[in-house]
Amino acid sequence: MLDIQSTDVIHSCGFRPGGKVDAVPGYTTYTWFKALHTGFFHGQCAQLCGLNHAAMVAYVKVVTPAQYTAWAARQQQLISAQNAQVTQLRQILTNSGQLGG
Repeated sequence: MLDIQSTDVIHSCGFRPGGKVDAVPGYTTYTWFKALHTGFFHGQCAQLCGLNHAAMVAYVKVVTPAQYTAWAARQQQLISAQNAQVTQLRQILTNSGQLGG
């Protein structure tokens, strides 16, 4: 599943495999494609959108289910470690009177 957004003008994102989908400022559009193999898939803006139109590229990395599971587990570890640091800092600041309780 891909979430498509724009912050400036209408873009039309095309991915291979798959089709095109519009990115409209203020809205999120969704699309998907079924990847038949792993690898990198290239996307390109197909709507003449202004200066640097040719630079409007995107890449989607398709991995195996096992690779995704490992990546998601690692992200959870990183999030937990950051949350622990924030909790520790909040406690230090609260104890020193620098943060209201």
